[in-house]
Amino acid sequence: MLQTNDVGRLFATLQAAYGHSWAHKADAIPVWQEKLKGHSFDQIMRAANKAIDRHPNFPPSVGQLLEILKADKPRATTYLPPPPFDEANANKAWDKMEKLAGRKLRPD
Repeated sequence: MLQTNDVGRLFATLQAAYGHSWAHKADAIPVWQEKLKGHSFDQIMRAANKAIDRHPNFPPSVGQLLEILKADKPRATTYLPPPPFDEANANKAWDKMEKLAGRKLRPD
């Protein structure tokens, strides 16, 4: 779980990166902590580093940081590897394709 100290370290990092452009103080920590809960400190710091690389001239909002975190999440996939080769089913598939084509398709 994200701790208050973790958000303080994030703020210190962003303050160092953006200087006077980073206007958030300790009173903003509870807001950021609430919005960033569910993410590990390492995930948040990786996102902060990406934000610094992408936007060197202005600090990220909590929303922008959340967008970077969201983009870095693994996505569910529906990819299934092909089934193992089965000659009986392959022959049935060739038969169906030849029937649809109305001619012989298999190489001799």
